[in-house]
Amino acid sequence: MESDMLKKVATIFVAMVMPTAGVMAADISACIRSCEMVRSRNRQSCMNFFADQNRYTACLSDADRVYEACTGRCYSSGG
Repeated sequence: MESDMLKKVATIFVAMVMPTAGVMAADISACIRSCEMVRSRNRQSCMNFFADQNRYTACLSDADRVYEACTGRCYSSGG
C-alpha cells in the first residue's frame, strides 16, 4: 500500500514539472511561480502521505530537488 503512495507522489512530481519545458524569456517569472506552486503542492503531498519523520524529510528533499530542476529549466529555456 505504501509503495502505491510513493508511486503517486513520484507521478505528481514528474507530471507537475514537465510543462515548464520550452518557455520564453518573458515567461520566466511565470515559470518560477509555476514551480513554486508545484513545490507547495508536492510538500503538501508529503505531509498527507508520510507520518514517518524520515520519509517525510526525504519527501521534502525530493520536492526541493524537483523545484530546483524546475527553476533551472525556466532559466535555461528562457535564456
